[in-house]
Order: sequence, then structure tokens, then C-alpha cells
Amino acid sequence: MSNERIEFIEKPALINNQARLLYVSSSKYEGDWHSQLHSHHFTELFYVTKGCGGFKIGADEFNVQENDFVIINPNTMHTEVSRDRNPLEYIVIAIDGISFEIPESSLKIILAVIMLIIKMRFFFT
Repeated sequence: MSNERIEFIEKPALINNQARLLYVSSSKYEGDWHSQLHSHHFTELFYVTKGCGGFKIGADEFNVQENDFVIINPNTMHTEVSRDRNPLEYIVIAIDGISFEIPESSLKIILAVIMLIIKMRFFFT
């Protein structure tokens, strides 16, 4: 697995008064991936850039593919699984101090907004 990671340790980037950006990482399955259920005290936001695979969350597993977006809330047991013929590649952002709860009635609207945001380019100064 190739993995590039940028950590924000000494002066974490503040998103608001409570949330902290911990790291941004990109990963690619290269035959040495050891999927193991684990959890973190922070939220992870995954964006699948290439390939296909799955996410195990507790006892459940669901398939993911290019352009899928996955939110893993704090203290949630999870792992990523790649498919050998089309290896999974993703970017993950770790943020401490946030979690997501979406009422089912709002889910379709929120997902549509997320898909629009993903297609935008962001520039920071």
C-alpha cells in the first residue's frame, strides 16, 4: 500500500473553535493491505479517487467505487477493503471535534449538495 500523509500536529488548522484538522492522507492498495477493524476518537472523511472496494462498519459491509464519499464518525469500528482487479485508492481527511447526524428526511438533499461540492475546485489563500 502506498500512503502519503500530512499531519497537523504543532499548530493544527482550526475549522471552528471546536474542530481541528488532524491529517490528510492518500492511500492506494498495492497487495500488502491488511484490513483490520479499528476505530478513532475523531471523524474520517473518505473520498474514493479510483478503483473499487468496500467498507466494513461493525458487522456490515458495503461496496464503494470511484467518486464515492464515506463518513466515519468517531469511535465507529471500520476498515477499508480493496478489490484486487481494480485496486482502491482514496483520500481521507481526519477531523477532531465533529460528527455527523443526518435526519433521513434530509438525506437526499444533503447528498446532492455533497456531490456538487465534490465536483468543485477549492483554492485557499
